[in-house]
Amino acid sequence: MNDTKTVQITIVDVPVLVVPGPQRVTQGSSLAFSVTTSAAAACIPVTLSAANLATGASVTIAGSTLRFSWPTSFNTPTGNYVVTFRAVYTGTPAINESKTVTITVDPVIIG
Repeated sequence: MNDTKTVQITIVDVPVLVVPGPQRVTQGSSLAFSVTTSAAAACIPVTLSAANLATGASVTIAGSTLRFSWPTSFNTPTGNYVVTFRAVYTGTPAINESKTVTITVDPVIIG
């Protein structure tokens, strides 16, 4: 006896949070970059956010693009800062993704 069943498989092209690699900035200089979602996310509503922003850093969000900006000062402490970026895709199924970017603030070298 043969029993045949039909199975429907839906392949979901999972969107991806796209962040730059490690960043460097010198005290007193500005740093700016964008965080986006992959083309797969074009039809999926997404909420972008950032956490652990250093003093003076800010983000603006337009659609599926987050713009990070940090005009450092000469008093900005040198060292590494780790910013976490998060995307929440509200499609079905809902997907949460977060990635970090390490920003190194270098001292001003005079002379």
